Amino acid sequence: MTLDQVVSQLAARVKRLERSRSAGDSRIPELATDFDVEDAIFPPFAIATRTAAESIASGVAARISYNVVVAGENPGSNYDPVTNFRYTAPVAGQYLCSVSCEMLLTLTTEVLIMSIYANGAEVRRGTRALGNASGATSAVCTGLLRLGRGDYVEGVVTHTGPNPTNTTTTVGANMFQIILVGL
Repeated sequence: MTLDQVVSQLAARVKRLERSRSAGDSRIPELATDFDVEDAIFPPFAIATRTAAESIASGVAARISYNVVVAGENPGSNYDPVTNFRYTAPVAGQYLCSVSCEMLLTLTTEVLIMSIYANGAEVRRGTRALGNASGATSAVCTGLLRLGRGDYVEGVVTHTGPNPTNTTTTVGANMFQIILVGL
């Protein structure tokens, strides 16, 4: 059976269930509207980036405002690039998340640390990068996360450079990526 046939059969089954439910059959539960047949085959994911410099205070764990979703890379609109700058899990499961940040830190005594936060608390800590003479210093954090439905994930950076220091505008240097890998 091809993937198209599987999708077609699942879609037909969902339509039959919806018709039975709307006809008053109370034995059939209401179907979730935020996780459909396509989600079962193409898991929830998002990719966002930062396109303008963002001022980050020194010595403070600060959420990065990944403000632009890569075109077509946020099905279900689970990543909010306008208000909260975070991903909200549409279903419980195991997610693979990667966040990155680049700043201009020029002294080897300046440190850049990237972390993943879930529900407001640090759950993974990534690279600890030292400043360098060329100025562009990058840090990355990648990890598997067990999330419940409605849990949220953010990319958070801490640095010890000048106060404040801006993120760079290098395309691809400031990224937020997440995908459901298992239930």
